[in-house]
Formats: sequence, C-alpha cells, structure tokens
Amino acid sequence: MWWWNGISYPKEETRNVIEKISNEKWQQTMIEMYDDDPNVIQNIIKSDEITFLKYPISDILSMDTWYKQNVCLIGDAVHATSPTNGQGAAMASEDGLMLAKCLRDVDDTEQAFAKFQQLRQKRVEKIVKIGRTAGEGYLMTNPIKKWFRNTMIVVMLNSPFFGRMKNFFFGYDVKWDEKIKA
Repeated sequence: MWWWNGISYPKEETRNVIEKISNEKWQQTMIEMYDDDPNVIQNIIKSDEITFLKYPISDILSMDTWYKQNVCLIGDAVHATSPTNGQGAAMASEDGLMLAKCLRDVDDTEQAFAKFQQLRQKRVEKIVKIGRTAGEGYLMTNPIKKWFRNTMIVVMLNSPFFGRMKNFFFGYDVKWDEKIKA
C-alpha cells in the first residue's frame, strides 16, 4: 500500500533537514495526527514494514515570464502545483498542446511563446491556488475543523458546484483545429 501525506511546517524545510528525521519520529507524528481517525489508518501507520519517503513539496504560484529567446518553460517547470491537486501531468499535457498550436500558428517564436503564456497563465495560476488552498485543508489537526472539512467534502461532491469544478479541472479542451491569432 502507498499512502501520501503532507505535514505543514511554519517554514519550508530543506530535503536534507527532512531526511534526517527518523522513520520512528515520522511514525509517532502520524500516530498522533490520525489518533481520531478509523483504526485501519492506525494499523497502516503502525505497520512493521513502513518506510517514509521524505521530501518537501512546493508549488510555484507565478513567474513573470515563461520564456526567453528560444526557450519556453511548460508544466511543473513554470507552474508546479501541489500533489493534492492531481493536476501536474494534465497541465503539462495541456501546455504541450497549446504551445504546439502557438508555434504552428504564430510565425515568430518569441511571439508564439508570449501568446502561449497569455493563453495559459490565468488557468494554471487558478489551479495552483486551488491546490494550495485544498492542501492547507488536509493539514488540519483540530477535531472540529476536521469534522467540518470531511462533512463539507461529502456535501461538495454531491452538489452542482462539484460539476462545475469537475468541468474546470477535467473539461479543458485545446481546440486543435482553431487557429491562434497573434
């Protein structure tokens, strides 16, 4: 079984610092963090075969420019999002298609890169912000806040709002046959 978990720290620690924390310390932290959760969670955490992969997780909210001369960044290189979003590969794929369209339809490479950034930046920044907000919600320790968060997740998944969010995340369509106007 693989399980991902994030722990918030007041300041971002380096990977070197995080790797020095023993598996036993991580295990004790998880036991305390999930003390109020179902027993199956505790059983997983207390497993003898547990190994913790330790690394800092960051997102990139915004960069002023995604390109310079004949180099253009896409995907996580320019707008990395939290893994809680599950959108990194999707955004990189969207970027690749949109960049291909821009390069196909705009004669000057640097202008194509500028158009690409113009067309993509608002969407990817919104997704990164949503991921940051959602990620903060996963790191709650107060039992009342956790109950409220868990209840709201169920309500949201069964609401029309979720349909709009689902369409926003998964309904993006790069219309390949439509030409880009410079």
